[in-house]
This record gives sequence, structure tokens and C-alpha cells, in this order.
Amino acid sequence: MAGFAKAHGFEVELAVLIQSGLQKRFFRKMLVGQPGAFLADRLVRVVSLGRLSVSESDCVFLFKKKVVDFPIRTDDPATLNR
Repeated sequence: MAGFAKAHGFEVELAVLIQSGLQKRFFRKMLVGQPGAFLADRLVRVVSLGRLSVSESDCVFLFKKKVVDFPIRTDDPATLNR
């Protein structure tokens, strides 16, 4: 996402992975609650070398527009009257 943000003139201000309500209900019903979800998540993290997570699949990103400062030329007659 950092590359996408940079290409469009933004910076990533915040990036968070969260567990959705649907996932919580699924793990509660199918994997015997949070202990089952914890074990499944640990197994996937080990197999994927920490790149994937079972429990955190929803992403929240906050972008901030980059501010570009243009220097004012002091030798330009049009800017001397400002």
C-alpha cells in the first residue's frame, strides 16, 4: 500500500489489521472459540513465515496527502509585490 500511496501523492499515516465480526463468529462456532482460532493463526503464521494471518484479514488504511512546498523566487518581479 505504501507504493500505491506514493504513486498517488499520499503517505500511509496508519495501517491496521483487524479481525472482522464474521471471522469471530466463524471461529466461535467452528474452531471451539478463541483457543482454536489462536492455534489456527499460529499454525498459518509458522507455515507462511509470518506473512499471513488467519485471524486478521480486514485492513484499515489512513492516507495523508503529501504537502509540496514550492520555493518563492525572490528575483521574479511578479513575486516582489506579495
